[in-house]
Amino acid sequence: MSTDRPSQPGALQIGCIVNQVADGQEGDRDGSLRLTNFLRDGIIIPELQASTTEGVIAEMLDGLILLGRIDPAVRKRTFIALLKRESIGTTGLGAGVALPHAKLDHIQEFVGGIGISQGGVDFQSSDRKPVHVVFLLLSPVDDPYGHLNLMGIMAALVRSEGAIEALKSTRNAGDAIECVEEIERELFPG
Repeated sequence: MSTDRPSQPGALQIGCIVNQVADGQEGDRDGSLRLTNFLRDGIIIPELQASTTEGVIAEMLDGLILLGRIDPAVRKRTFIALLKRESIGTTGLGAGVALPHAKLDHIQEFVGGIGISQGGVDFQSSDRKPVHVVFLLLSPVDDPYGHLNLMGIMAALVRSEGAIEALKSTRNAGDAIECVEEIERELFPG
């Protein structure tokens, strides 16, 4: 069996988008879908308290509610959609990273964020290693390209040497954004 074969649904598609974005074949020409722009409006939790997949997702959703980025009335629906996606196949990408995500009809713009767990969380990743960096992505159903583009950028970060260790070492939201911004400049110059 080839080791290049994706281990979960969507992995090949994300890999292709990563390669296209990195090669300049696709991507956001005006930079508005940069991960740093997405994170500036989202939640950044430099010290996640939760120790389970469900707990991390709940903690990040609650943070988005506190920021006013999602309506508390849709919390349960959003939480269930994220857990349903997780049941299809883990969003633990390996290398200490997870990317829980969902396309939702009650979300009008991309929202989410990043959470960092020093102790690590078991997302049942294919490499069986604990997750230390969690990217949460909630997308409107009518923008599948934007969804894949952001996921591709997040996946490119995972593949970038030293990126996850650098993110793990950040201690506040400003440091995390600065770290992602620096990595993005290296990955996608121009």
